[in-house]
Amino acid sequence: MTGWPADPTERRRAFRAFVRENHPDRGGDPEVFAAGVASLRDRPVAGTTVAYRQRWWNPGVTAWINRRIQRRFHPRVH
Repeated sequence: MTGWPADPTERRRAFRAFVRENHPDRGGDPEVFAAGVASLRDRPVAGTTVAYRQRWWNPGVTAWINRRIQRRFHPRVH
């Protein structure tokens, strides 16, 4: 599959139809399915920009601090 629509809604419909027809679990060819999924991932959706905000903190450190606070102020009762 090479011609994916530019409109996101139509693109989703076309992809779902492609998956219904070509998914290996439904009797489709695995190579055709893999090529279609790869072609979809290689082509970005027109008019969209993806930006990720970079974290200035480490989520692991935040979890560690929260566990320490819980242990300090909410001790387990045995």
